[in-house]
Order: sequence, then C-alpha cells, then structure tokens
Amino acid sequence: MAKSMMGLWSRFLLTILLIVATNRAGAAGTVVTVFFNGTASGSSTGTFSGAFAYDQSQPDASPFTFNFTGSASTHTVEHRTDLTGNQTGSGSRCEPFTITTSGNTFILVAIVPQSPATKVTIVVPTTVAMSAASLPDCSVFPSSPTNSTFTLSGGSTPPFMGTITAISCRTGTPVLAPPAPPPSPPPCPPPSPPPCYVYTYPAPAPCPAYACPPRPACCLTRLFARRSHRNSCW
Repeated sequence: MAKSMMGLWSRFLLTILLIVATNRAGAAGTVVTVFFNGTASGSSTGTFSGAFAYDQSQPDASPFTFNFTGSASTHTVEHRTDLTGNQTGSGSRCEPFTITTSGNTFILVAIVPQSPATKVTIVVPTTVAMSAASLPDCSVFPSSPTNSTFTLSGGSTPPFMGTITAISCRTGTPVLAPPAPPPSPPPCPPPSPPPCYVYTYPAPAPCPAYACPPRPACCLTRLFARRSHRNSCW
C-alpha cells in the first residue's frame, strides 16, 4: 500500500515539474522597444521618426544573427517620413526581420510595408560589446548616437536616407511611437463685409377722396310754379 502511494506521488510530482519546465521554455522574454528620430541626408529631404521592438528571448540563428521570420516572439517596426507617412508592421507583416550584432554594431533589417515591399535598414554603432548568443538590452543604445543611419529602399517612393540623431529605449510591453499630430486646420477666411442696408420708406399716405355733396332736392312746387332760372334749386 505504501509503495503504491509513493508511486502515485512520484508521478504527480513529475507531471508538475514537466508543466513548469514547459511553461518556462515557452514564456516570452523581455521586450525591448527603441524609439528614434532624425533628419534626412544626401538627396533626401525632411525628417523621420519611428520605433522597433524585439523579444530578447529569441534564440540566435547563428552567432550574432537573430532571425525572427516565422517566430511567435515579438518583433515590430514603425517608421514615418514626409513621403511615406506612418507605416507599421508586426509579426509576419514586417518579415523578413533580422538583427545582427557583430562588430559593436546593431543592424536591423525588415520589410515595412509588405506591399509595395519596402526594406527598412537601421544601423546603430554601440560602445558596448554585444553577446553572440543573446539580443542586447537598452544599455547598448546611446541616447545621442553617432554614425547611426535609417534607410528605406524599394517600394513606390525614391530611396530615403537619414541620420538618426536621438534614441530612447524602454523594456516591457511594446509601445510604438505615437502617430504624428494631425495637421493644423487652415486659417479662418477673412470676415465678410457687412451687408448693405436697404432703407425702406413708408408708403405715402393715400390721397383723400373728395366727394361732392349731393345736390339738394329741388322744390318741385317752385319749379312748376315759376319755371324761372332764377329760382332754380342749383
């Protein structure tokens, strides 16, 4: 009896340990979100901004190379330029998505948008050596980078090249850069001139109607008696 109980407890504990191990293996790692902005360079004009996010738990495909294509781990890219407007891709909508970290240089290559396919290349030299087997955290990204570039190629617009001038980073739930504020409303038109006043005069009073008084009745007795124009009634 005691042996059977020990056997049941052993199976129960083994099942619990397997469940815990599976959950740990499948759990997502820390998500790193990097925000950047800068100005165009070369023949490009205007400014740009954007963000990218990746899950540090993504294993390396080869030393210093991390390929997120087909991965369930978080990987997202957003960018905005004067020509392209705001473009966002996450998961399969930004693949192929690859990060390389060799030679103290962080390089991200992704496709956003997918149609027309636009290749996004972000290059950030770092002063900190990065691991060959794990993705870096926020500590490697300088707030005031030097020789950092942002490039768009392909798609329906001419290639865009820019210099990244500012970077910020956070860990946790990925939150992409906020959309640009809406354009200012057009200026109000000048006020309309005041309407012309129409002066109306009162209608003239109607002329009084003058009526002749009725003729007095003639005295028939006098008319027949005298028949004289002197004694006519009118």
